[in-house]
Parts: sequence; structure tokens; C-alpha cells
Amino acid sequence: PVLGEFVRQKRKEYNKFLEGIPTNGLIKEQIQDLSELGFVFDAGRKWTPPAEPNKPWQHRFEELLEYKATHGHCLVPKKHPGLG
Repeated sequence: PVLGEFVRQKRKEYNKFLEGIPTNGLIKEQIQDLSELGFVFDAGRKWTPPAEPNKPWQHRFEELLEYKATHGHCLVPKKHPGLG
């Protein structure tokens, strides 16, 4: 998925994690990494379908790091070209 889909998926997995439901992707270390980055887990955004195939966690995390370096935050807007 595009970065926006990655963000949506991590938020969804985080909510499952909080409810004690096992997830396929999000683990405590990833939650810590995202939290330290300033990632917002509860943004109240609506789901949008994925636009491209899944990429590995590390690849998406690096894209998110690049986005934060450029924009100073992790609030990737849905309408951002190529990311949302």
C-alpha cells in the first residue's frame, strides 16, 4: 500500500493490540518506534482501500521517517500525492 495505507494499517493493528487481539504485523517494538517518532495512533480517519501491494515493515517505516524529516510530523494526509 501507499504510505497512507501503511499508516491506516498500523492504527488498526494498534487498536487490536489495545483490545488484546493478536495482530499479524504490529509488535511492541514497532509501537515504541512509532511513538518515539511522534506517530498519532488515534487520528479518527476513515478507511480507504489500498492502492498498491504490501511492502515490508522496514520499508514503510523508512518512508515514514523520510516524510517526518521533510514535513516535521507523521500526520500523512490522505490527499498527499503518492503517500495518502
